[in-house]
Amino acid sequence: MLTMFSLFPPPLHPFLAHAIRLFRSIEPAAGVDTVHDVLLYAARTHGKKKGFAAREIERTITEEKEVTKTVGGKQKTEKKEWNYFKLKPFHWWTYEEMLANVRQVGSGLRSLGVGGEGETFFNIYGSTSWVDS
Repeated sequence: MLTMFSLFPPPLHPFLAHAIRLFRSIEPAAGVDTVHDVLLYAARTHGKKKGFAAREIERTITEEKEVTKTVGGKQKTEKKEWNYFKLKPFHWWTYEEMLANVRQVGSGLRSLGVGGEGETFFNIYGSTSWVDS
């Protein structure tokens, strides 16, 4: 089912026009209500197609640059350190491979006692800052 509606928030400044935002509420398929349902549906319908990718950092490039900025009407030059990342090529997983990975992680969590009878979900925040490199 597709539901569309618009939102007209007040302008942030009297000289600015209203921003118009269009929202779509789409149910991808009957019975697809959770992220797990989306993955099951995608694995069933797209199977061996590439669907997920990640890149590892090959190396970090550090450069020192001089930056000129104006503070109190006077120009001031500072040295700043900039970091860039050279990335390796993408590593791809198919929808079926990702479903197998998710099931393996879920089984491991269950064996550790996470999620018992009556518990229907747990939350992992969308950050990789905890990953040990």
